[in-house]
Amino acid sequence: MTQWLARVYAPVAAIVAVAVGWATARYVPLSMWKPVFPGMLVALSMLGAAVLVRLARNAPITAPTAFDETDLKRFFDALEELNRRLFWIFLQAVMALFITLFAIVMEDHKGMIFGYAPPIAKVCSGILGFLLVWILSRVLAMARGDIGFVRLQREVLENALARQRKAASEKIVPATVEFRSSGGYGRAL
Repeated sequence: MTQWLARVYAPVAAIVAVAVGWATARYVPLSMWKPVFPGMLVALSMLGAAVLVRLARNAPITAPTAFDETDLKRFFDALEELNRRLFWIFLQAVMALFITLFAIVMEDHKGMIFGYAPPIAKVCSGILGFLLVWILSRVLAMARGDIGFVRLQREVLENALARQRKAASEKIVPATVEFRSSGGYGRAL
């Protein structure tokens, strides 16, 4: 993905998510979400579990002495950034789970929580619409980030392999041989 598109992606995703949130708050009553609630709970739980599994992975580099310091710094900075994004996606998935559970309770009680039925139900519907679009955009960005991380990992490993091969070839090939005449091949004509 080009740099321009990467910079524009998050703001556009936020604008689209806010627009969807506004539209669902205005036009989608909470009762219309009821058939989707069980699937949403399962999907959001699975997303949260998948992110937790990915957060638990370690860096795949096992022999740091073979790597250049700059490459290692780039690699671990990218890994740290990826883990930070994963953590925020996890928190957003958990928040969406809680909002979904709150919406289920509101729908089961016909929207009457603290005596405020319509405003809370509309806000809840809007938040659900916003969160679903926003989390989807974050998951897509995470997948794009994973592809970039794999490319970085490949580059770091290829650089390390090139350095190891260069060091090995320097050990095998002796220094250049200088040819000299031994002299005394007769007299010059």
